[in-house]
Parts: sequence; C-alpha cells; structure tokens
Amino acid sequence: GRWDSVRLDDVDFRSIYIAEGLGHAFIALTEGATVSYLVSDVYNPVRERGIDPLDLTIGLVFPIEAGLPLLSEKDVEAPSLEEAAASNLLPELHLVSEFYNSLSQRGA
Repeated sequence: GRWDSVRLDDVDFRSIYIAEGLGHAFIALTEGATVSYLVSDVYNPVRERGIDPLDLTIGLVFPIEAGLPLLSEKDVEAPSLEEAAASNLLPELHLVSEFYNSLSQRGA
C-alpha cells in the first residue's frame, strides 16, 4: 500500500475526501485543533476498524514539530497491519463497493 499526507490548517482551509474503505489518521499540531467529519451514513461502530498508526509496516511519518504522538486508547489497543490482516479485520473491496452502492440506492 501507500500513504499520503495533507496539512489541514486555518491558513489554507484545505479539506480532503477519503473514499469508503480507506484508512486515515490525523495528528493535531496545535492545542485547540478540531477535526470534523462528514460521513456517508450514521455512525456504526461495528463497521469501524483500526490499525496501530505507529506500525512500522505502514511507515507513517509524522511532523517533527508534533513531537511524540499522544494516542487515543483505541489507537493504543489497535492491532498491527499484519495482525489485522491475519484476523480478517481489513475491509474487503467487494463489501466496501456493495455498501457504497447501497448508499446511492437509498437516496433514489
């Protein structure tokens, strides 16, 4: 796989779209930072997955000025990428596609 990063701030006012089934992570660089999500459906914790953001297999590089990341309890307890794959916790493309297609059919 691969990853990319985008700085979201109150200067350039960028936003990003993350397609269904893709992973994401964020790191707040200021004390008062707020992250807002617009999602495709009502929050459903059963559909949510997590992977240790510090897993070396993924290789995320965090900004030096952020210092050591302070992880949520969920992130601390998240499996590595290898563990998630072995436990069949990673999203399957055909299931993601089916869910995504069901969203457009609901609005019809």
